[in-house]
Amino acid sequence: MNFLSPYFLILYPVLLLVYRRLRKKGRTVLLLFESALFYVLMEPRFALLFFGEIVLTWVLAGRAAALRLEGGEQADKRRRLVTAIGVIVPLAVLAVFKYAGLFSDAFKGGIIPAGISFYTFQALSYVIDVSSGRTGHEKNPLYYALYLSFFPQLVAGPIERAGDLLPQMKTLDRTPSGNEKLEGLSLMVRGYFKKVVIADSIAALVDTVFSMEHPAGFTVLLGAILFSFQIYGDFSGYTDIARGSSLLLGIRLMENFRMPYLSTSVSSFYRRWHISLNRWFRDYVYIPLGGSRRGKARHLVNILLVFSLSGLWHGSGLHYLFWGLSSGLLICLEILTGTGKEQEMTAPVRAVRTILTFLLVSLCWIFFRAENTGRALTLFSCLFSGGVSIPELAGVFGSVREAVLLIPAILSLYLLDRESTGKEDLSVLYLRRRAAIFFTMGLLTVLTFLLHQNQGVDNAFIYFRF
Repeated sequence: MNFLSPYFLILYPVLLLVYRRLRKKGRTVLLLFESALFYVLMEPRFALLFFGEIVLTWVLAGRAAALRLEGGEQADKRRRLVTAIGVIVPLAVLAVFKYAGLFSDAFKGGIIPAGISFYTFQALSYVIDVSSGRTGHEKNPLYYALYLSFFPQLVAGPIERAGDLLPQMKTLDRTPSGNEKLEGLSLMVRGYFKKVVIADSIAALVDTVFSMEHPAGFTVLLGAILFSFQIYGDFSGYTDIARGSSLLLGIRLMENFRMPYLSTSVSSFYRRWHISLNRWFRDYVYIPLGGSRRGKARHLVNILLVFSLSGLWHGSGLHYLFWGLSSGLLICLEILTGTGKEQEMTAPVRAVRTILTFLLVSLCWIFFRAENTGRALTLFSCLFSGGVSIPELAGVFGSVREAVLLIPAILSLYLLDRESTGKEDLSVLYLRRRAAIFFTMGLLTVLTFLLHQNQGVDNAFIYFRF
């Protein structure tokens, strides 16, 4: 669901008012209806496909759970077969939509169903966990359907596990506390501010740089750095809104970002960036492959394979594969040199390593942001050719004032996330100060949103395309 669409902005407050007046069963039905409605309004062409995957994975997971209880060699073989079907079929559907265009002109330029990468991985984790006995099968199909279709996190995550989210779906009679309501509202305001005021404002600058045929080296570096802040504001902003809107309903979603740009290594960055996806690949790909238990060479191969798959998860273009590979190679280099481990370091060393990590991650983002591999390689060639072009920089920013105003906007990303990790202070003075800050943020968000609407700015979230 696009949190900036009229559907959400109008229907969510209505949902919240009605939800508070219902009991447990009524809340379950209402949330399930709203989740289905949001998806149908957003993606009517593929609604049956989505609902079909819900039914298929629930039935197959239930069969796998029954065969596990039955025991015996034959039952175990059938269980593995049922599990394989429950994994292969959703993956095959995902592959057709995301990668068939590489082999058939009929699929080129096709539309990818919204959220298919996210809800497919969430369904796969359920089938695998039920089959292996890590979690029990949910016998009530309504709870499972709500687990897979819950509208705040359906389209762009976080990718939840059944063991974390399903129990909350079964306790909807719980009313959020005052602190949870305050936290949820703060998360939503913060998320909208990140998305509208920061990410969407930076987007035009990034588009200008990446549309230049042969930009100067410093211009490319600047574009990569700006995109780093754009994608973080955009994606973490979505997560904040998803977590906040869920918390107001009494459901707590997992943290998906943990101040990643303050990491002192690329390894640490990916432990703090898109946490739910990286945890998924760790648990269902990296560890089954042997992780780090089969020698250093196998360990490095496993890392490269996982990051290659992560790149391909984002899209079929080779530039996504190169993005994943480049990140994986940097982590392998850190393992070989011993620089990827968390360790005590002086403030100057920490500062240098943080800046270096940020620059390396930003350079990898060039592959991610470029339209294709050829375009990415062209930008890299321009980057290493060096040079500074004042006319180009003037064309990017438009004015010195615009460039200067960008600094506090980007700095606010750090300040907002730092505040959310601190201890909760419920003093009157703190609450008043916080209310003033968030009121100002909300006002700036509304004004910027209206300005962007007047300018025709595309406010779609970046990760909706995946």
